[in-house]
Amino acid sequence: MHSKQSKLFPIILFAGTALFLKVHIAFSAEHGGTPWTYDRGIAGAKGPDEWETLNGNWSCNGRKQSPIDVVTDQVMQKDPTNPPNLRLTVAGNKPITGEIRNNGYAPTFFVGEELTVKLAGGLLQESYFMKQFHFHFGCNDTVGSEHTIDGNTYPIELHMVFWDNTNYATYELAAQGEDGLAVVSVLYELPMANINTAPTNNALEKIALLLNNVVDENSNYVVTQSEGIHIEDLAPLLTSADVADRFYKYKGSLTTPGCYESVTWFVMNNHPQITEKEIMAFRNLKSSKAHAQGPNVGRMCNNFRNVMPLNGRQIHSNIVIE
Repeated sequence: MHSKQSKLFPIILFAGTALFLKVHIAFSAEHGGTPWTYDRGIAGAKGPDEWETLNGNWSCNGRKQSPIDVVTDQVMQKDPTNPPNLRLTVAGNKPITGEIRNNGYAPTFFVGEELTVKLAGGLLQESYFMKQFHFHFGCNDTVGSEHTIDGNTYPIELHMVFWDNTNYATYELAAQGEDGLAVVSVLYELPMANINTAPTNNALEKIALLLNNVVDENSNYVVTQSEGIHIEDLAPLLTSADVADRFYKYKGSLTTPGCYESVTWFVMNNHPQITEKEIMAFRNLKSSKAHAQGPNVGRMCNNFRNVMPLNGRQIHSNIVIE
């Protein structure tokens, strides 16, 4: 006689396998399926300087590459009298579910129900839905972010990745299609010494704790609503009804191979705080992929690409200059 539990086991196993396959396919689409690293200045290490030579289908030598340095005195105001707002909404205002995974390149949270988190406004022509979010961070406090503001770096950068499901049937098609993706970049900063000028970021604190479950490469952890992670807390002003978050917007690419130039970037002007304890949870992550040679072998940190030439692109902003 079979118990109810034994009958349910194959169903649970199948659901878990299906989620793994979705994550694997999305990872392959973004990272090109060809081995690469973040090693710099080491010939033959397959680092950022060599990405364009590793796969002929990648766009890493294109003219609209990311990340960039945002030079604020060269930014254009789209409409200073009526700045466009950007809004993040979550269906039912519920905690998000999904899977957080150490893929060797970045701690990545794949959203379980993709159509629950929506990005709209900011002069986007369509609504975009979240696929995943991940982090780039340094081995020390002086580096980490991919984007820089007037040459200033930050210790960690969040990328919230959304795709256009109106014009594209799948995320994989959107990732290689014109304007298929929108990415929100949030640059976090450490508080000044002995000064705490902002409240605790509950979502970031909870994610840092969850990273203890994915320290090893290729490990994963299924996140349920009981974890209580509200994605909107990672960029709180994006959901504020009273204060529109300010951003820098430009056309660019994925910052990892295949570097497809399909991204509308929103680099947020608000810089939430992260604690030393939280950022250490990121730095403890292990990887055999991020660095093949040099001092950071076995570690994931310093998983950032250097800034790329603007090549005549314009950066727009909804920041009102008095």
